[in-house]
Amino acid sequence: MKLGVAQHDLDKLPDAIATVKKAIKLAPKNPVTWYCLGLAQHDQGNLEEATFSYQKATNLDPGLATAWYSLGDSRGERGDLAGAMDAYEKAVAIDPDLAFAWNNLADARADVGDLEGAIAAYEHALIADPDLAPAWFGLGLTYEDLNRFREALFCYDRAGQLGNEEGKKLADIFRTKNVQPLRPPFLRQQEF
Repeated sequence: MKLGVAQHDLDKLPDAIATVKKAIKLAPKNPVTWYCLGLAQHDQGNLEEATFSYQKATNLDPGLATAWYSLGDSRGERGDLAGAMDAYEKAVAIDPDLAFAWNNLADARADVGDLEGAIAAYEHALIADPDLAPAWFGLGLTYEDLNRFREALFCYDRAGQLGNEEGKKLADIFRTKNVQPLRPPFLRQQEF
């Protein structure tokens, strides 16, 4: 198993998959081994196989938050937003500090038009990791979709400060329109 992980880390994906499959034959009920197989398959672009492996991992250990998160990613990449949201929700129920799962849940909610749900998930992502630039950017886009331009500018500024170039560009556009930033409601009592 450790060899397979090392091969994955060295981007030797076919070797990693072969090695992890051997480990699965030795311990077919090990959820972490199935999860690692899913990661290698996912990185190789085999989304259907990765989805199966992640599902196997979550069936063997329903408390494996990272497997639920990765299952959400593979489902989302396959166009199954409802399935992705379900998996992300399970991941954050297990580990509320899994910021990227909150962020991806927010992205999926925004994609299906649940903007208020997206805002709530972005807020959770930023509580878990205040420096998560994609969450600041996504929150800005969502506020902009709701015509809450001052909050959008605040979020774009923050994303830009964290290195998100698109956030910097959008903040500059808002400034040319004399929009003044406003902290989002969940931050009004906090210091960032």
